[in-house]
Amino acid sequence: MGCINLERVDLGSNRTSIGNYAFKDCIKLQEIKIPKVTGMQTVNQEAFSGCWSLKSVFFPSGFKKIVSKAFEGCTSLEAIYLPVSISEIETEAFSQVSMDNCTVYYQGSTDKEDPEDVRYKFENEEIRFFNWMGNQDCWQ
Repeated sequence: MGCINLERVDLGSNRTSIGNYAFKDCIKLQEIKIPKVTGMQTVNQEAFSGCWSLKSVFFPSGFKKIVSKAFEGCTSLEAIYLPVSISEIETEAFSQVSMDNCTVYYQGSTDKEDPEDVRYKFENEEIRFFNWMGNQDCWQ
């Protein structure tokens, strides 16, 4: 928490969650790399809150839940990649993120513009929500 010079987080494949406040206020953090082969399923409360420099977040296949305020105040966030396995995004998970500058990509069916099986809440702002049929190598 408060590691102000950290610019990149490369998470190992043996984690199932990112703990509460784990990287809170790491203001220079720009990239979070979660391996495509991972057991990671949850980002917990305020894990990346206040990471002003964070530009994009890619959640690999199997990822399930983003807890309230996990990315609160990530004002530079431009892209969020969600896998088809996502089942819950709690209220205010991305509070204070301007959806005018951020696009949510969902790796799901091209038949749905706003997939009913994904609960997302972005403070009543308009969301650019696109289907993403990309591969798991977008961080490479």
